[in-house]
Amino acid sequence: MIKKIDIFNYLFTLIILLPVIFSFIFRITGIPIPSYLAAILLSGVVLFFTINNLFSVSISWLKFFLIIFFIWILSSIFYSPSLIASKVKFVEIIYNTIFPIIIFELFFISSKNKEIKFEYFNRYILRYSYLLLWFLLVTFLLFKQAEVSGRYTIPGVDNAIWFSRFIGMLVLVVICNDKPNLKNAGLYLLTIMIGFFLLFEGGSRGPVLSILIVFFIQQSYFISKKKLLLMVIGIILFLFIGFIFIGGYLFETDFYSIYARFDLFNALYDFDFNFIKGFGIGSFSILILGEDITYYPHNIFLELFFENGLIGLLLFIVILYLFFKSFNPNLINLLCIYFLIASLVSGDLPGNNNLFILLYISIYANKNYKLKNEKISLFNN
Repeated sequence: MIKKIDIFNYLFTLIILLPVIFSFIFRITGIPIPSYLAAILLSGVVLFFTINNLFSVSISWLKFFLIIFFIWILSSIFYSPSLIASKVKFVEIIYNTIFPIIIFELFFISSKNKEIKFEYFNRYILRYSYLLLWFLLVTFLLFKQAEVSGRYTIPGVDNAIWFSRFIGMLVLVVICNDKPNLKNAGLYLLTIMIGFFLLFEGGSRGPVLSILIVFFIQQSYFISKKKLLLMVIGIILFLFIGFIFIGGYLFETDFYSIYARFDLFNALYDFDFNFIKGFGIGSFSILILGEDITYYPHNIFLELFFENGLIGLLLFIVILYLFFKSFNPNLINLLCIYFLIASLVSGDLPGNNNLFILLYISIYANKNYKLKNEKISLFNN
């Protein structure tokens, strides 16, 4: 009989951790199956064979506003000037965000105690993160492919930013979750080095910055301000040395991708916005570029304001307010912040699906949570 805590761990692995791995495997084997479709189908199978009883539905303001938020986003397709991008975005949101949330909701409805046992969850995810970082190192060394910009990724993950973001999530889990000791100190340090090597090769600065910010947030709960200040100074020195002596995309000084975003923001400065309801889902590309393609402003707040107006933007701000109001430094919440920071510089709503899935899970992550340093050893039983 599969334990309830194991079911949640399996679902989390399938929906959050494995889609990138599925993408790689399906690409090199030529299997024409979308990675998220595989994750959703497998999650559905897990639920089908493990759900025996249905209990009450948990009610919360965060869940309520997430539902209203997505109803507003998806309903904007009716007034969007886009015929192609709007439909693509509509389907992607349902496919990679709504369906996973429904799967987790069904799991929690079937659970009598609607909470996450972090002692077990943290250890489970930590082991998977170690395994996946080593797997991705071998995969990268054997199959890496270069982008025009000089950044690298792997087959099946065609954008180096997404590759770097996934690596960053795994590194964050290891850094924030493992407690090095005599047994695993070597493996811990080597795995962190592998993670940052892959991040440097992926060449995306956003995940590195996100890791540092989230790590400082976590440490602020457990160490003195003096130690935290020393850590910040050390990171600043590392970045300074990197810019001066290392170079490469990660430490480049012309920041062309940042300047490109500023150019985009400047182009929007005099734009005649529809302030209240926006122009509708998927409308950004056709109104800015004149082409009905998938294109976005690389900032979730600007995307929401442009396509869904002040209504969509304010709904999202309320969601974040409710999230931070009950914030505590458990792993789910830390991953939420990681993906929130990443959403400020890259991705659109479907591309930032992990943020919304984790925001939903955070409703249950904060139930009966007690603040403590939850770092564990990889080799603990």
